[in-house]
Amino acid sequence: MPRRPTTNSKSSVREVDRKQFRYAVFAGGCRNSRQPCRTETLEAIITVIRGRYCSASSKHFADMDALTTNGIGTRAMNLVRQTSVMTALASVGGLWGAYQLQKLASVVYLHFLRPCSIDQYAKGSTSTWALVTGSSDGIGKGFAEELCQRGFNVVLHGRNQTKLQAVKTQLLEKWPQREIRILVLDALTGVRSAADLQEAANQLEDLNLKILVNNIGGSGGLKPAWLPLAQRKPEDTSLFLDLNAAFPTEITRVLLPQLIRNGPALILSVGSVCGEVASPYASVYAGAKAYNKAWSRSLSLEMVAEGHNVEVLNILVGEVSSGSQPQELNFFCPSSRRMAKASLDKVGCGKDVVWAYWPHQLQFGTILKLPRAIMNRMILSMVLEEKAKEENGMKKKP
Repeated sequence: MPRRPTTNSKSSVREVDRKQFRYAVFAGGCRNSRQPCRTETLEAIITVIRGRYCSASSKHFADMDALTTNGIGTRAMNLVRQTSVMTALASVGGLWGAYQLQKLASVVYLHFLRPCSIDQYAKGSTSTWALVTGSSDGIGKGFAEELCQRGFNVVLHGRNQTKLQAVKTQLLEKWPQREIRILVLDALTGVRSAADLQEAANQLEDLNLKILVNNIGGSGGLKPAWLPLAQRKPEDTSLFLDLNAAFPTEITRVLLPQLIRNGPALILSVGSVCGEVASPYASVYAGAKAYNKAWSRSLSLEMVAEGHNVEVLNILVGEVSSGSQPQELNFFCPSSRRMAKASLDKVGCGKDVVWAYWPHQLQFGTILKLPRAIMNRMILSMVLEEKAKEENGMKKKP
């Protein structure tokens, strides 16, 4: 081993920069201690790491093994390791923070800054049509009003001719320049009849149909809406599945060739928060809405794979005041028209699933981030409250 150059302790201290010296003193060095001088020992560690030897510590250890025997080397190495861990954690924390800021900026842009692009489906034609299923009241009627407002002619779908005619009259009074058609088709019976579905498609064959809004769904007026599965009748489960899953799928299937031919086109499906969380007493409905979301996403990617210019968008919806389920309007419960407007504003956003009404995203997006046990307790509390309201309302009726 080469002989280490000899210098006194003071010159050795000067060899180490001021920052390292403070670090050495912090480590517990004491120049006047009877024990081996910790400051000098730490200086030796630093200089060895730098590839140099320091004679100031030569009287305290003969080789590198002494670094661990006097405890200072171990402490220094631990500090180095702790510093590395803290640096790594800080880096991870910084990346996480940047990711959260990016998500927040994306939400703000989506709901408040991004311009609506639904006009792209009205370009190049003076007579562009949209079909809204279940448009005799509620959100469906809100969609019909918003589409008329934005320059589209509308096909109103439902099973009640009288109700549809009343909506048609109201729309033409507000927008006399629009054209309105009526399509009568019972979703519960039509979904099981290929002939009825094809006849419906034939009635629309002459239209420049560019937009299909799969709005129909819900409980179909079934009471009670909140009920244990074991107490459901077979026709109840069929109703939920046909309205919320089977009919949207089948009406889309028969109209898809026309939409592809008239592209660019839009298929907008109304989903539900029930498809995002566990929904006790509404398990069949929740399952149907979960299917609706997965089906929409799959169809969206299928259109990309096939090279068709058809946008497929699934809208997640929370509580809404509608004709079939009137609620007190508040921050988290918009009107049907406002819900429809928020939904159409998200067209062309580049997503296949989106919360259209931003308070719903604030409300349920936050809940969905919670630990599962806490989230389930909150959801159960909300469901039990709604169930109690429904039961009390049914008791008050004669």
